[in-house]
Amino acid sequence: MDGAWCYQKETASADAPEELLLPAKGTNPVAQSWSRDGSFLLYSAFDPKTHMDLWLLRMLEARTSVPLLHSEFNEEQGQISPDGRWFSYTSNESGRAEVWVQSFPPANVKWQISSSGGGDARWRPDGKELFYIGDDRRLMAVPVKTSATFEHGPAVPLFDTGVPPHWYEARNLYDVSRDGRLLFMTPVEDDRSSPFTIVLNWAAGQRR
Repeated sequence: MDGAWCYQKETASADAPEELLLPAKGTNPVAQSWSRDGSFLLYSAFDPKTHMDLWLLRMLEARTSVPLLHSEFNEEQGQISPDGRWFSYTSNESGRAEVWVQSFPPANVKWQISSSGGGDARWRPDGKELFYIGDDRRLMAVPVKTSATFEHGPAVPLFDTGVPPHWYEARNLYDVSRDGRLLFMTPVEDDRSSPFTIVLNWAAGQRR
């Protein structure tokens, strides 16, 4: 069964009918990223055979979806780079969730950006850095070059975000504004376990 997204025109009244934006392929479609020129919308959807896949909607032509990444692995959280030449995504191809980059549209070359678990990547608006949340909840920054070829440096940890690493259940927990500032929705309480002490032979201590 195909999904569908709708949006309402800004000039429409509150009770006006919504305008269909996309008859999405797959089930549970989730919008991921717009190209900067507005010509493409990247989204993820579930398929019983290939699990999570990435799809591309061409906005300047007849609004039809074409597959971007379909494999036996999960691919989601796609983000198109500011110059429109590359895209990042999260895949469990290596055996766990990691951040990858490919050319846009995909070619035969790809780069694994994270090495110890990662997801929810975001491009800096000038295209010179790629951020992601590591398995330990720290925000990681990766210097990148996105000219004719793609190059990246080592990931540098910035700070503990407190954001749980449930990459396949939560989205839009942070973003990067045009001036490079990081905007986070942080949890009020940290759900990580606090240290605890085990006391042995406690009954003997109470008899004193």
